[in-house]
Amino acid sequence: MRPCWRTCAAIVILGCGPLVGCHQLPKGKSAQDLRPIEHKAGTAPQPQELTAADIFQNTLAQIESLQRENRVPEAIALCEKLREPGSPYAPHATWKIATLCENDLDHLDRAEDEYRALLEQYPGHPDVLAKVGDLYSRRGKFGIAEKVYGIALKSQPNHVSARNGLAFALAMNGYFDQSLTEYVKLFPETPQGRAEAYCSVAAAMEMQKKPADAPAVIQLDASKLP
Repeated sequence: MRPCWRTCAAIVILGCGPLVGCHQLPKGKSAQDLRPIEHKAGTAPQPQELTAADIFQNTLAQIESLQRENRVPEAIALCEKLREPGSPYAPHATWKIATLCENDLDHLDRAEDEYRALLEQYPGHPDVLAKVGDLYSRRGKFGIAEKVYGIALKSQPNHVSARNGLAFALAMNGYFDQSLTEYVKLFPETPQGRAEAYCSVAAAMEMQKKPADAPAVIQLDASKLP
């Protein structure tokens, strides 16, 4: 049976809201601010000085370009510059370094170190906790992942990424009933939604090499649909 795409899809890397949201360029300029500067004849226009926000946005664009080109070490080096002492963008840079590292199995430990550094600044932050849970899930340590996701959900009960991670971890730990309960919360309260939830559990069972049990889950779902 083909696994449900919702379970196999990668967890959306989410921004961290107020923690790591990109800083916006200044808004609300007056008409006077937008007028061209008049220069006297024979004088060259003076270059406009870049603000800290301008520099941050330019650096962030460079980092994302390097990431697309798979030049991760160079991207991380630019992130390190963004979190030099006194930089207001240090949390964002730390988050970015962690997300860059988590995509490489050889750098999961570095990713975890970066996320834990953020947790020291923002204890209990659900976005960061969900990411730590993802790392343990990728390592196959579903028991620890389950606990971390649970802590994230205590902080923010409607956190989709943490709920999805918890449901998957429970299924991989063999707690299929509890997993189904969590998956049901992620889908609409419709027959189709319940079918998606059962499909997600069945997909996890297949990943555990339990194909004989998976069809029973789908049959149980069909018997309960109106």
